[in-house]
Amino acid sequence: MKAIRDHLVEAIQAIEDTNGDPAFKEVLFTRKAKPKQFPSCLIFANPIRPIPTTVASSRFPFIFEVHAIALSQDNLEGFDEANNLLGLITKLFEDDNRQFDYLVDTSEIDRIIPEVDRPRVRTRHEAAVIIRFMKWVSPR
Repeated sequence: MKAIRDHLVEAIQAIEDTNGDPAFKEVLFTRKAKPKQFPSCLIFANPIRPIPTTVASSRFPFIFEVHAIALSQDNLEGFDEANNLLGLITKLFEDDNRQFDYLVDTSEIDRIIPEVDRPRVRTRHEAAVIIRFMKWVSPR
């Protein structure tokens, strides 16, 4: 899971806006801290529930929740900005990159949340995507 986490953080830090600047001023992997610079990105790891697929193998879904927090505090502008940032994140999993640079067997976008119910930063818009990374494990 560490390799997936580290690669996800690095991939999001490398996303550029239309000017070639980093799209996110801050990328944090934590539920404990609030961002101080905007736009920002928060990444959380969700519980892992192994799923037996056969008698001899299991599928391990590593589930990450990725939040994009807008710079703008305006209602409509902030909503659009957060969702545009989320679109940049979901592009990481397009273009034949479902194996996430060969770290997993497959990945999929589980859910897109255009407006987070309980945002980490109440004065800004926050959108989220839930990404499921799958790894099949067989005993050797």
